[in-house]
Amino acid sequence: MHHQTGHKVHHQTGHSQSPIWTQLITKFYTKWITKSETKSITKLDAKCLIKLDLKCITKLDTKSITKLNAKSITNLDTKCITSLDTVHHQIQHKVHHQFGHKSITKLDTKSTTESATM
Repeated sequence: MHHQTGHKVHHQTGHSQSPIWTQLITKFYTKWITKSETKSITKLDAKCLIKLDLKCITKLDTKSITKLNAKSITNLDTKCITSLDTVHHQIQHKVHHQFGHKSITKLDTKSTTESATM
């Protein structure tokens, strides 16, 4: 999270740096995503997932992440995934079994799609 340099558009400082809809997605869709399987997440726009709070993604069930379609994961901004904290390692560990040796931090579209085709 960088501080605002002044070049950036001035968002609501302090309160919410993300648009209302992003917050809504984070609050409500977290449970929705973790409980639902691949379908729910894959239906989410890639942009939508990228804007999800990291907290939201870290709260995702490992199962739901490993079950993600190749498309949804590869479309995720790597910055978004690499920024994941502690839970990231647990997730990454599980994802290794699903997607092979490439870690989730270095997702490669081709390799992910190949190993995820099931």
